[in-house]
Amino acid sequence: MGEVPGWATGVDTDRPSAARMYDYHSLGLTVTAEGVETEARLERLRRVRCDSAQGYLFCAPLPADALARWLDTPHRADPAGVFGP
Repeated sequence: MGEVPGWATGVDTDRPSAARMYDYHSLGLTVTAEGVETEARLERLRRVRCDSAQGYLFCAPLPADALARWLDTPHRADPAGVFGP
């Protein structure tokens, strides 16, 4: 998978840095953390103003047919509610 213009890559979700987030945002980038597995890690990312997150905390990888069913099911994309309502 290649880099997407306007998105920061390689964010260290174990040690997120507010200064790094500020740098990314000052460049007009949107930051998505990958590999988020715990609510504690998600909370650290929220504190440093990470824009969004993905990982096992939200959903394990799914085959295409299961993904279609998952997308059709109402659920909260942010189980801890840290990225807003």
